Amino acid sequence: MEFQRFNLHPHVAAGVKAAGYVKPTPIQKQAIPPVLQGQDVLGLAQTGTGKQRHLCCLFWSVCCKVLAAVFVHLS
Repeated sequence: MEFQRFNLHPHVAAGVKAAGYVKPTPIQKQAIPPVLQGQDVLGLAQTGTGKQRHLCCLFWSVCCKVLAAVFVHLS
């Protein structure tokens, strides 16, 4: 599985790609799909496995999608 399969906002996906991330770590692979579906997630993984990194990606992806919807509604 690669990050592109998570359907992140294009700007966020471009940032992930530019940073050189191709494949998610196991914690990212398990946590990203339910978070994108609006579910709460509690994960436990070693330091350096990308827990905070994926939360930032998800946060910005959701924010971009919400802002895009707001701008479409306002136009």
